[in-house]
Amino acid sequence: MQARSFLTLFMLQAIAAGVVGNLSAQTPPAPKPPAPAPEPEKTSTGIEIGKQTTWIEGPLRNGEVDYLAALNESLAKGVTVENNAAVPFWLAMGPGQVESMEVDVAAFYRALGAPQPPADGPYWQLRTGAGAERDPYDDWELKPWARDEHPQLAKWLDDIQAPLDEVVRGLNRTHWHVPLLPSIDGAPELLIGMKLPSVSMPRDVSRALVARAMLRAKQEDYEGAWRDIRACHRLGRHVGKGAFMIDMLVGIAIDGQACMADVQLSQLPLPASLRATILRDLAGLPDLPRTVDVLNRGERMMFLDAVTGLAAGRKSDDLFGENAVVQRILSSTLDWNETLKVGNEYYDKIVVAMSRPTHRERLEANVELEKAMKELAVSARPTPLGVAAILLSGSAPKRLGQQIGKILVSVLLPASGAARDAEQRARQGVELATLAYRLDEHRQLHGSYPARLSDLRGAVANDLFSDEPLKYERTAQGFLLYSVGRNLRDDEGAGPWTGANSIEQDDIAVKR
Repeated sequence: MQARSFLTLFMLQAIAAGVVGNLSAQTPPAPKPPAPAPEPEKTSTGIEIGKQTTWIEGPLRNGEVDYLAALNESLAKGVTVENNAAVPFWLAMGPGQVESMEVDVAAFYRALGAPQPPADGPYWQLRTGAGAERDPYDDWELKPWARDEHPQLAKWLDDIQAPLDEVVRGLNRTHWHVPLLPSIDGAPELLIGMKLPSVSMPRDVSRALVARAMLRAKQEDYEGAWRDIRACHRLGRHVGKGAFMIDMLVGIAIDGQACMADVQLSQLPLPASLRATILRDLAGLPDLPRTVDVLNRGERMMFLDAVTGLAAGRKSDDLFGENAVVQRILSSTLDWNETLKVGNEYYDKIVVAMSRPTHRERLEANVELEKAMKELAVSARPTPLGVAAILLSGSAPKRLGQQIGKILVSVLLPASGAARDAEQRARQGVELATLAYRLDEHRQLHGSYPARLSDLRGAVANDLFSDEPLKYERTAQGFLLYSVGRNLRDDEGAGPWTGANSIEQDDIAVKR
């Protein structure tokens, strides 16, 4: 009995040991502590490379993020020598115009992928030569005109006919890219101080295009007039796709000139086939530039390039002048990573505000953004006492980096709300110009303008500002068609296109 009890006890112990052993075998081992995060890659100046700081990871040049190369690489996607409209444009301008902009002529044409043209040729000529008493555009208005009304302007258009025709042909190409180049001496410089040849000459060319279009309209060469207006539209859309806000605004202004020429041409007795071509061409134009894209690429990179340039010891006078307090901060040890983070934080806020789906929502978001920027501008003003207190604190490098970030944001961030409004006005202008052609087509077909916009063939888009139907009235003389504009107030058509009694009146209107 005792032996059995002993055996039973032994077996129970053995079974228990086996069960415990099996459970022990099935239990996973304790997790290993996580490996320490790898040290972030840093530039030669100690700036961490990452989304919150440099925003992009490369390319690198001398150990620093090369924002100039990054911008050129981004803007050149899909561009070839054969499809780049900038190539025939700058060949038509000639090397003299390139040299006048203080750009290395050989490097400029080499970057375009085009052979440098000879010094002499049938190139673009400035409209005011040496000894000219007056500008050919003096007293000229954007409307059909005759040669004897403005003989000096007519002669200048004759003189530049060959390069202007070359530009018109070249603008049929699908892309546009004028590479950003460093200074002639090759020394590193901030993007903010670079020469931008891509925006200077196109403004002069666009004005010549609409002037010649209106001359041809007076001569009843309606097809020739439309070719020039179409080229002006395409030039504006091409130029507007450049790197910076100035490119976008110049492109929008050029496209606006074309829209005003549209309004003039649309009321003339155009053949039905040409009117159909015009409407098809307008619908097929490249898209206008988007403010949010320009802000989120070129403008952001310009800010980040300024910070990394300052960290590398490049010139700062253009940004801060001789502000002694700021120079005291710059001469101290500061954390440039914090400066970059502050800038990216505000650009992120702008991108979110500009991405709202309606004008009203963007307007509300921009009010909040402007309020935050005003508060930032106040807090960014450094005082000798405030800087001294930061220097005595235990977190001086971080706080000084944040302070410089706030100063740079208040200096460098563009007026994004105004830029977005300019884009919206441009888009609305194209819609109104297109409707002007459609309304005059209706008049040609039916003998009068329609009583309502809904009487037109095809859909009519709402006002891009109010998201409500456009204002339209048939009048004894013709019609009044308009958008209520940025202020969302009905100014009865008074605005920059039709004459305004005050700057507060901003309706965008076409009037017959």
